[in-house]
Amino acid sequence: AVLNRKEDSEVEKVNEEVKNCSEPEKKNEVTEFAVPEQKNEAKGSSESERKSHEQEKTEENLADLLNTEDFAMDFDISVPNVAAEPRNHAKEKIQAISTEKITTNWEAIAQMNNDNDIDFTAFDMADFASESEKKIWFWDAWEDPVKRPGQLFLFGRVQVENSKENYKSVTVHIQSVNKRLFLLPRQYLLDKVTREETRDKVTLGHVMQEFQEVLQELKIESFQSKQVTKNFAFSIKGVKIPQSSECIEVRYSGHLKAPLNTSKKYYSIAHIFGTSTTPLETFLLDSKIKGPCWLTIKHFQIRERPLTWSRVEMVVANSKSVCVAPEKNQNPPPLSLMTLNVRSNLNMKTTKNEIVMISCLIQDRFPLDKPPPNPAFNRHLCGLTHPSHQGWPMDFAGKFKGYNKTKAKKFESERELLSWFLAIYQNTDPDLIVTHDAADCQLDVIFERIITLKIPNWSRIGRLRKTVVDSKRHQDNFTGRMICDVKKSAEELIKSRSYDLGTLCTEVLKIQEEDRIEISNDDIHFMYESSDEILKLITLTMQDASYVLRLMCELNVLPLALQITNVCGNMMARTLQGGRSERNEYLLLHAFNERDYIVPDKKERLIGKEWDKQENAEQGQGRKKAAYAGGLVLEPIKGFYEKFILLMDFNSLYPSIIQEYNICYTTIDEPLHVEDHIQLPDSSVEQGVLPKQIRRLVESRREVKKLMANPDLDPELKMQYNIRQMALKLTANSMYGCLGFSHSRFYAPHLAALITRKGRDILMDTKNLATKLNLEVIYGDTDSIMINTNCVDYEQVFKIGLTVKQKVNRMYKNVELDIDGVFKFLLLLKKKKYAALTVSKGKNGELKYNQELKGLDIVRRDWSKLSVMVGRAIIEDIFSPAEADDKIEKIHDRLESIRRDIMEQKVPLPLNSNLPHVIVALRMNNTQNRRFKKGDTVSYVICQDGTDKSHMQRAYHLDELQLNPDLKIDAEYYLTQQIFPVISRLCEPLDGTNISRLAQCLGLDAKKYRSMEEKMDREDELNDDVNTLVKTSAQKYHFCEKFSFKCVSCHQENPMAAAVKRVDANLVPVLAACVNPDCKIPPYEYLAGIQNQLIMKLRTFLDRFYENWMVCDDNVCSHNTRIITHVLSSNDRPVCCACGNGNLVRQYSETDLYTQIRYFQYIFDLTQPQYKKMKIAPQVEDAYQVLKETVDRFLGRSAYCIVNLGTIFSKLHLVKPSEERQDVQLN
Repeated sequence: AVLNRKEDSEVEKVNEEVKNCSEPEKKNEVTEFAVPEQKNEAKGSSESERKSHEQEKTEENLADLLNTEDFAMDFDISVPNVAAEPRNHAKEKIQAISTEKITTNWEAIAQMNNDNDIDFTAFDMADFASESEKKIWFWDAWEDPVKRPGQLFLFGRVQVENSKENYKSVTVHIQSVNKRLFLLPRQYLLDKVTREETRDKVTLGHVMQEFQEVLQELKIESFQSKQVTKNFAFSIKGVKIPQSSECIEVRYSGHLKAPLNTSKKYYSIAHIFGTSTTPLETFLLDSKIKGPCWLTIKHFQIRERPLTWSRVEMVVANSKSVCVAPEKNQNPPPLSLMTLNVRSNLNMKTTKNEIVMISCLIQDRFPLDKPPPNPAFNRHLCGLTHPSHQGWPMDFAGKFKGYNKTKAKKFESERELLSWFLAIYQNTDPDLIVTHDAADCQLDVIFERIITLKIPNWSRIGRLRKTVVDSKRHQDNFTGRMICDVKKSAEELIKSRSYDLGTLCTEVLKIQEEDRIEISNDDIHFMYESSDEILKLITLTMQDASYVLRLMCELNVLPLALQITNVCGNMMARTLQGGRSERNEYLLLHAFNERDYIVPDKKERLIGKEWDKQENAEQGQGRKKAAYAGGLVLEPIKGFYEKFILLMDFNSLYPSIIQEYNICYTTIDEPLHVEDHIQLPDSSVEQGVLPKQIRRLVESRREVKKLMANPDLDPELKMQYNIRQMALKLTANSMYGCLGFSHSRFYAPHLAALITRKGRDILMDTKNLATKLNLEVIYGDTDSIMINTNCVDYEQVFKIGLTVKQKVNRMYKNVELDIDGVFKFLLLLKKKKYAALTVSKGKNGELKYNQELKGLDIVRRDWSKLSVMVGRAIIEDIFSPAEADDKIEKIHDRLESIRRDIMEQKVPLPLNSNLPHVIVALRMNNTQNRRFKKGDTVSYVICQDGTDKSHMQRAYHLDELQLNPDLKIDAEYYLTQQIFPVISRLCEPLDGTNISRLAQCLGLDAKKYRSMEEKMDREDELNDDVNTLVKTSAQKYHFCEKFSFKCVSCHQENPMAAAVKRVDANLVPVLAACVNPDCKIPPYEYLAGIQNQLIMKLRTFLDRFYENWMVCDDNVCSHNTRIITHVLSSNDRPVCCACGNGNLVRQYSETDLYTQIRYFQYIFDLTQPQYKKMKIAPQVEDAYQVLKETVDRFLGRSAYCIVNLGTIFSKLHLVKPSEERQDVQLN
C-alpha cells in the first residue's frame, strides 16, 4: 500500500514550515507496509467541509505554531490534594489557590527553553552512503512473523558529522534472517506404510534424503546444511530425546514456511527443532546480542523511499551484515525522551474523550551513564484547546498573552492541537515516551483521537510508516519508541498501598499531600469557565508531567532496565513493560545456546509428560490446584511477645539450593510419573547450566559490591555500580520463577518441586538445630525463622544469632543463614500475619525503632481508611512501654471514644474497594458521566438511605453523599464490619480483654459475640492435651452464668458461684446465711422459694437453646439468623447465607446448655472432697440435696449425656435389628 499523493504533499508542507526542521524533504512516494485497508466511516458533507477547513487552517498556521522562541516556566508544584473531595468543593479549592503559591516551588527548578541547543539542521546522506560500515547503538527491534516473515527492523541511534554529541535516529532493515532448523534422527526407521518401528538403523543420509522431499513440498529450492553435534536437556511428549546426538543443521530463507512437526510423520526424523523460532530470537542468539549495545553495520545501503520515520534508514541483505562492535566499555549515547501528560474531557454527545491539553517535557540528551540532569528536561511546552461544547472565556485572549510560565499555544480545535503535537513529536523524534498509567487517558487517548480525526501521517507516533491501523492496542502503534510507564515500573520496584500519581509523589518524592492538587478529567469543564482557571490548569498539567519525570529518575528506571536487559539479553522495551518471565527465558536461551544445547520450542514446551494430564484434569474442578508443594510454613505459637525476637533469613534460598545440589535440566531427568521420587545428582556430575548461571550472577554481584566499598570511588561510578548489583540481584532471585511458571518454555515442575522440597528440609533442620540449643522457634515461613530469645539485652540477641548462624552454615556450602532483624515487640496472630516493632542500632550506637506489618487487615486495600486508622492506633497502644493493664484500659477507652465519634459523624470519610465499588462506579458512569475503569480506586461510603437493602447495595460515592442531605453514614456498619473485625484479631492474643469486652466498648451486643469466644476457647482447649485431660472447675465453668436468689426477708440478691462462700476468712455454706449481715433469716428456711427460682432459671436456659439462634463465625459478617440453609461447608456446617464465607454456629449450643446444668449441679453438690472436712448443719445439707435433685431431674431429661455404643461400633460388625442398644449414662 502507498500513501496517496495528497497526504505525502501534506507531510512535505508541514516539514517546510517547521523552523530549522532537520527532516529532509521526501519528494518520492513513500512505500508503506502492506496491510488490509480499513473501511472509512460515513460522514456527512457538512462534517467533511468543516474538517477540511480545520485541516487547511492548521497547515496555514503551523509555521507560527512551531516557532522556537525562548520562554520561561515559572509555576509552582505545591498544591493541596483534593482527590477525594466532591467536584464543587474541588472547584472552590482550586479557585482559592493563589497564582503566587502555585509558582513558588517551580521557579527553583525551571529553566529557560533550550531550543537553541537542539540540532535541527539537515545532514548529508551521501556521507553515510560513502562509508563501508557504520556503528549504531541498538535500542529496540520489531518483527512481524506473519506479514513480514524473515524480516527484522532494528531501531537505535547513529553518530553523524563526526561529533560525539550529535546522534540521529536510525533504522536498520534486515531483509532476510534465515530460518535455522535442527533435524534429530530417529534410532530406527519407521515403516512407510504402517509407521511402526523397524530394525533398520537411521543414518544421516536417510534424514537428509527425507528432508529434501519435505523441502520440495514447501517449494524451497535453496538451502544450506551441515552435520553438527548437539546436546539435549528437555523432553518432548512422544519423542525419545537422547542426551547428545549427531544432527543436521539446515538454514534457508526466513521468508519461506517451516515444516510441520507431526507425530510419526517422518520415517527417519524424530523431531525438527526451531520451526517456531522467530527471526528476532534467531538473530539475537546467532549474533550473541544481549540487550542494547553498539553494533557494526556492513554492506548497507541508504533507502531512498523509507519505510520508517527515522532520520536514517539503512538496508542490509541478511543478518550476517550486523555484528556486535568489537569495542567494549563504550558508554551508550544519550537518548531523546519526551514526557507526556494529557488532559481530556468527555463529549456528552459522542460519549468520547476529547483532548483539550497536552504538556510535553523534552530532553534530547538524557544520559544513561551519569546521574540525570537537574531538571531532567531542557524544553517544555503545552498545547491547549477548548472543549467542543464550550468556548473560550471573553477575557482569555488578553490574559493568555501575559502567561509566561511555559511555552503555551492555544488552538481552536482538537484537530489543530493534535497536528501541532505530531509536528513537535516528529521533530523531537523521541526514543522514549515517559508517562504515568499509559492506558488511563494518556497514550491510549492520543492514539484514539489521532485515528478518529484522521490526522495525516498519524503513524508518526511510532517509527513505522503506516496508512492503516492494524492493531487497537496503543503500544503496538508506538513501535520503535520505548514506553516507560512509571506506574508499571513502580509496581515492580517498590511496595505501596496504591500506585496512583499522588501516592507515588508522597512516598517516593516525599511531597506533602497539600503540595499537590489532583484535577480529575471530570473537573475540566468548570475550569474552562474562567480564564484564571485555565491558566492554573496549564500550570498543574505541567506540574504533573514534571512529577512523572522525577519519579522515573528517582527510581532509576532507565539505567536499571538497561542493566537488567544487558544481563538477560532480551529487549529493553519489554523490560520496561515488565516481562519478568521473558527476561528469564532469554537469559537461559543465551546460556544453553552457548553450550550447544537445543532449547525447547516456545509452543511445544508448555507442559511435559504426565504433568499436562494432571493440569488439564484440574482445569474443570474449580480453582486450579498447585502442581507441587510449595514452601514450608511452621505453625505459629500465637501471642504477644515483649522480649526480643530474633528473625533469621536464608539469603536467596532457592537460588542457593540450585547451586548447593546442582539442580538443572542437564543433571536431573524428568520422571515418567508425577509421583516418582527424584534423586539428587551425584557430586561427581558436572555443574549444570542453571547453577552456573546463578553462580555467575552471584559472583558478579559480589565483585561489584567490592568495587562499591572503595571510599575514593567517584559518586557517578558508584551509582552505576549500585544499579548493576541491583539488576544482578533481581535477575538471580527470579530465576526460580521460570521453573514453576506453566506458560514458560522452560517450565519444569519436577525441578521446582525438588527445590521446594529441599527448602522445606532445610527449614525443618534449622528449627531442630535451634531447639537443641534450647531456643524456642515460634514461627517459620519458607526461608526465615523467628526465635524467642527470652532476653532484653540487644547485644546478647546478636550473640545468640551468630551461634545459630555458624552452626547452620557449617552444614552447607552455598546455603547461607543470616540475621535479618530483631523485634522488640511481636504480635503474632497466625500464619503470615503479624505486627512487630523492629529495633536496630544506628551509627552513634542509639537504638532505632520501626513498625513492620505483614498480612494484617490494615495493610490491605480492601479495608476502609477508618479501619486502618483505628488498627494502627491500637497497634501503637499495644507497642507502648506501659504496663499490661494500662495498655488494655487505654485500648478500651480508645474504642469507646471512636464509637462516640462515629455516632456523631466526626470521622473522616472512608475509602473502600470491595464489591460495592463496582456498583458505585457503574452508577456514577451512567448517571454522572464518570469514567471509572478497571484498576481505578473508587471512593464510597456505606450510608443509611431509608431502605432495608443490604449494606453492599447502600454504597454511595462521596459526591452523592455531599449532594444528598438524606444520606447518613451507617455508623453501625463501620463499627461491626470494619472496626470490630480488625481490632478483635489484633487484640486476640492479649490477656485482660476478650471479644465480648471489645464489642461492649464499641457499643455492640456483647452476648452476640460471647458464643464465638466460647467456641474459640473450646477449640484451643482441644488442641492442648493437658487442658483436655485435666481441668479445674474454674476452667470447666468459666463461661457459665452464675445462680442467684432473692432473700424473702430483706430482698437482697444472694449470688451463688459455688456451694460455699468466704466470710471473714472462713468458708460457710451459701444457704446457711444471707449475704446481708443484718438479715436474721437463713436461706434454707425458704427453700421452696429458692427451688422455684432455680426451676425458672433452668427453664430460661432451655428456652434460649430451643430458640436456635445461629451466628456466622466470620468476624466480618457476624450475621444472626434462625434460618438454616441446606448448603454445607467442608466441615458439615451450614454456610452463612449473608456472606457465603463463614459457617453458622449456634449462639447457645448443646454443649453450652449441658455445661450450664452441670454447673448448677456442681454448686449444690456437698459430697465433693473439699467439703468433707467442713461442719455443716443437717438442715443445710438437706436443703442442698433437694436443690441438687431438682437439677438432676433436668439433667436426666438431657440426651446429650447419652452415648450409643451401637452407633459408634456399627462399622466394626453387623448389627441385627433385634439386638438391644446399649446406652451408657455419663457421670
